[in-house]
Order: sequence, then C-alpha cells, then structure tokens
Amino acid sequence: MRFLVKKIMETHKTIYTDKELQGMAAIIEKVLLSFGLVCRVVEIDYQENGLIFAMEPILGCSLEEIERHDKDLALALASPNGQVKMIMPIPGRALFGIELPYPKGFVPKNADNYKVLEVDRSKRENASRLARVFYWISDTSKTLATKL
Repeated sequence: MRFLVKKIMETHKTIYTDKELQGMAAIIEKVLLSFGLVCRVVEIDYQENGLIFAMEPILGCSLEEIERHDKDLALALASPNGQVKMIMPIPGRALFGIELPYPKGFVPKNADNYKVLEVDRSKRENASRLARVFYWISDTSKTLATKL
C-alpha cells in the first residue's frame, strides 16, 4: 500500500511521515480483520481535529460491528485521548471514516492543503480477491458446522 502526499502549501509541516501513515492504515486493517471484518483504507485526510481514515468495507460487513471495535482501534493506534471517532457512513460516499485525533498541542495550519490519497490500485484489487476467498471459506465452514 503506497500513499502520495499532495503539498499545496510548503510552509506547513506534516506530523506523520508516509511510512507512519502506511503503518497506521495497516494497523486499522489488521485489527478489523482480526474480528472478521474485512475493510480497506482507501484515503487518509488531514482534517482540523485529526486524521480521517476513509475505509471501504466489503459487501456484507456490518457498520454496527465495526463501530463496536472503536476502543480496540484506539488502543492499537495509541490514540492521544484514548478514543477514535467513527463516521458511519461518510456523507455522499460509500465509505465510513475513522478519525484519529492529533497529539496534544498540534494545531494544523491549513488542514485542507493536505490530502493523502491511495495510488496503488493493484493491491486494492488483490484485497478484494482476498476478501472474496475469506468469505467463501467462512461460508463453507458455517455450512459444514450446521450440517454437523
């Protein structure tokens, strides 16, 4: 997973490096996957109150189940205030958001001037295939369990 940072205003320093953002995105995906929730980070935005990770769930993934794991995500991401805010769904988009607050004392100068976007589309297609295999396996195991 690779991300591209567009810098419109060079005077503003980002608080996170590209590698740190990739690491946080991977942590979110792994935490949700550990609960059987297959989602993918498709976009990261610097906003006024914190970073927003725009997530794409696969078909059949319940937003209520994802919302129940907000404390697990806050713990895994070492949230500065011990919380993450869930935006279910992002208005006008087929995505949901996870907002991670900035560390204490950090105030972005112009948050709109930075947007982190996904560049590598091939990995997104591979994740979609992996999700289909994952659900096929879970469906098969449920069918076998009911027959036993």
